[in-house]
Amino acid sequence: MTGILRNFSIQNRLYSIVLLLVTALLALQLYGLNGTKVAMLEDKHIATQNVVEAAYSLLEHYYEQEKSGGLTTEVAQKMAASAIEAIRYGDNDYFWINNYDVEMVMHPIKPELNGNNLSEISDPNDKLLFVEFVKMVKANKAGFVDYLWPKPGLDEPAPKVSYVKGFEPWQWILGSGIYTDDVQTQYIQAIKSEIPILITLLVITGLFALSIIRSISKPLSKTLTALSSIAKGEGNLSDRLPNSGNDQLTELSISFNEFISKIENTVKQTSTSASNVFQSSQSLSNISDQVQQLSNEQGRLIEQMDEQ
Repeated sequence: MTGILRNFSIQNRLYSIVLLLVTALLALQLYGLNGTKVAMLEDKHIATQNVVEAAYSLLEHYYEQEKSGGLTTEVAQKMAASAIEAIRYGDNDYFWINNYDVEMVMHPIKPELNGNNLSEISDPNDKLLFVEFVKMVKANKAGFVDYLWPKPGLDEPAPKVSYVKGFEPWQWILGSGIYTDDVQTQYIQAIKSEIPILITLLVITGLFALSIIRSISKPLSKTLTALSSIAKGEGNLSDRLPNSGNDQLTELSISFNEFISKIENTVKQTSTSASNVFQSSQSLSNISDQVQQLSNEQGRLIEQMDEQ
């Protein structure tokens, strides 16, 4: 992994860290909101189950009277259905009863369904609702079924969850449903309310991160430029890097400045030595010329002496 990252510049790696942090922040925010949505849906499920369990006790009550001989089966069933038919809760929510043969026993809102076979009733997704209710009860005795169902005031069917529970002695299924479209609405509203806060946090985080990146990349770029110029023989040895700060880049600048100072001193010393050597060679050349002149003069004198 380290080898792969070395193929990218330090600045790009720092930007990738910022991008990763921003992505993580967004993911955590959405995860939290989604968790809230799941909790709200779970509350809907539990509320539906609780009301069905409460109404279910009426079936048990009238069945006990039937078993004790106080009521006939027909009368007990009729009284139980009537009692449940009158119950309302929440936003005018209700209960219905169908049997294991997928026939409606009691529906308080659509009494025209009573006695009819419901096996062909489906939602827009072609889910056979009452067939699914019977399947759920036969397989698990009770459970939840999600589907779409017309809601008063809306043109399109809305999502709904029902809890159904079977009553074996009469082969009845008691159920009730709660619309869950308000959960989605609240979820969207929560996202909208979080957006300004999230944008503010992202802007603050982004600006702070960019400042950090600039504080690293800018002095590092200057150091690399200076080193590159010196390596190519184009650098000005009198230039120095800024060394105000208390981080590793400052230490690098200080070390660089010390290194350049040593090079500058070495160059100066070399220049001085070269100048001294040149001056010494000039002096030797002058002495050699003087010696040559003296030698020539001596030769001339000797020749004059021989002629005499």
